[in-house]
Amino acid sequence: MQEWDQEAFTGNTGSTTTTTGNHRSGTYTFIQNSNIQTEPSLSAPIIGVYYPGDVVNYTGQIKAEGYTWL
Repeated sequence: MQEWDQEAFTGNTGSTTTTTGNHRSGTYTFIQNSNIQTEPSLSAPIIGVYYPGDVVNYTGQIKAEGYTWL
């Protein structure tokens, strides 16, 4: 799952996270428009958009370029 937009992730409204070892998974509800990109990089192509209220299940998080990516 990809959420490649700056700190929409930190809004955390409606999100849940489960941690098993170093692996995080959970559900995230977007609170603002967030680009969907092909990889965790601001220069990666945008292939779609999540809108406020959209919900995703994610199976991992990546920290890159100063952001947390799903």
